[in-house]
Amino acid sequence: MKKRISPLLVFMTLMSATQTIHALQPEQAWLILPPNAPPLPITASVLFSWGNTTAAQILSYRIVVSKTPDFSGYNAKTKTCSNTCFTATVQKTNYLLPISNAILKADNNYYWRIEATNTGGASLSDIHAFSFGASAPALDAKFLAAIPNVTAVSVLPTLVIQGTPLTISATLDIPLPAGFVAKIDYGNSNGLLSMTGSGTSYSLAQTPTKLGTQSFNVGIYDNKGILKSKKLTGSFKVTAPVLLPEPPVLKLVSKVNVISKVGVNNVYTIQLSATDKNGDLRLISIDWLDGSSDSINVADGATTLFTHTYTTAGSYTWSATAYDYADAASNIIAQAVTVSVPVVPVVTPVVTPPIIVPPVSTPPTVITPPRYFEVAADGTDLPDQAILMGAGKSGALVGAGENGWACTRDDKTKLVWELKTNNGDLHDKRWTYSWYEPNATKNGGYAGAQNGGSCRGSDCDTSAYIKAVNAQTLCGKNDWRLPTNEELKGLVYCADGESKLFDAVKGGYICNSAASPSIDSIYFPNTLSDWFWSSTTYVAPAYVQIPPKTKVNTTAAPKQLPIPKIYADSAWDTSFYYGYNYPHSKGNSAGVRLVRNGAVPTTGTTATTTPTTTTATTTP
Repeated sequence: MKKRISPLLVFMTLMSATQTIHALQPEQAWLILPPNAPPLPITASVLFSWGNTTAAQILSYRIVVSKTPDFSGYNAKTKTCSNTCFTATVQKTNYLLPISNAILKADNNYYWRIEATNTGGASLSDIHAFSFGASAPALDAKFLAAIPNVTAVSVLPTLVIQGTPLTISATLDIPLPAGFVAKIDYGNSNGLLSMTGSGTSYSLAQTPTKLGTQSFNVGIYDNKGILKSKKLTGSFKVTAPVLLPEPPVLKLVSKVNVISKVGVNNVYTIQLSATDKNGDLRLISIDWLDGSSDSINVADGATTLFTHTYTTAGSYTWSATAYDYADAASNIIAQAVTVSVPVVPVVTPVVTPPIIVPPVSTPPTVITPPRYFEVAADGTDLPDQAILMGAGKSGALVGAGENGWACTRDDKTKLVWELKTNNGDLHDKRWTYSWYEPNATKNGGYAGAQNGGSCRGSDCDTSAYIKAVNAQTLCGKNDWRLPTNEELKGLVYCADGESKLFDAVKGGYICNSAASPSIDSIYFPNTLSDWFWSSTTYVAPAYVQIPPKTKVNTTAAPKQLPIPKIYADSAWDTSFYYGYNYPHSKGNSAGVRLVRNGAVPTTGTTATTTPTTTTATTTP
């Protein structure tokens, strides 16, 4: 028995006609041929063609044409033929059998096959047949079955969230005959998946669970599961789902211990506990209904003690609510409490000698130098007009000529920030830009969208705006760039001076209380209460539940996070309407405030403020 080393794709072409007739394969053939034309008797020279469908290196081919389907006239050992067959060795994948060849003298059906040889041995293709001469008898039906090829595959959608369905579709060049099936092969242990359809269109709905890009092949198989055509490849990508926030659940720890009556100026105590399925529980807030309230940051499931002192008699119904870092509110727990004036016994006063209070000196008041300094359009420092003019300062001086105020330097970080204007020029506060960075080492794997904003003076994307500002040499420099996410969050001004416990993965509110705009408007005039881009592409843990918020005011060791995954189509931006930090699609439009790494300038007028000390003395 001959060793099979590579299946062959075999077909033939008429030389004297424009119509192609492909040799048809029997049921056991491995590969199928291109579309078959209607079988016609051949009356001209015959061009045989075939192909090697594997990567095996073929040394030579041999064609054998026989008058009998059993090739009885061919000696496989000597590679010779009797008068009932013809054979020839060729080095290429086609052979022309002229009409003058002796074997084609009679009207008959003819059978042919190809033998391929390499260093491992020889392999025979399937048997094919054709009719020669107008009076040739009809071919056996098994040689007339036309088997199609897959001409196109598609996936909708090509990008899906894990657990959602997609549809794989295939198009054939001719209708699929009975006994054959279009199947999908993922190349793994899942086996072959049959597609359904009719005519030349077939499809299969799938709900993939494996994350990442997945490739597959579509081919035509017979009812024995043997591949009968070349395979066509397609692919799709599966991403992890975004977990939807669930509100916390609040409960009263023990109703038995809740006091329903309390005296004026006595301590009233309750115990509450909250849980959150998302693991991002933030705080419990309680309204005492006497004009005061309390909020305490809490751990998931921990019992929290609240105390309060009512100073006025009456009936009060306090209410408590838990919140997570997405500001989702829990159920409300309320309890009525009656506050009464306690009976005070009469006590005879005791006269004590007066107490002499010695003089008390208050410590000196230190005026802290300003954090921000104004920089002129030519790069030199300006006198600190913001301090001189106080809170009544406006943005009127911004952009007023070469010595006009154009930038603000942060003396803490040494960063120099672009100022926005209100005059319709390149830096106008109203202009927006899409996120775009063509440099693959900086864009996280996705460049973003070009010219997707609304502006003047440049194309409306971040890359074009940076080029335009650097060409302008704003404040005497041409190294302006987008700020990182951490740099941009550093501009958020919290009215109460305190930051929230901030989640560095999911984003959220930066300040405890909202202020609009949430930025130092004295040194950053013309700032809209809107979103501003950072240069940082969004990175988050992949295929796991998002962990609890990273608390910026704790010294505890951070929890081990899973291996991060880059969501290259999104970048971090910050809203100065209420100090909120969150990733958005790079195709969105947002404001831009450029920054550069700076230092205290050595030329021009340098603004210097010396701390002033005032001492107050109290005399008894």
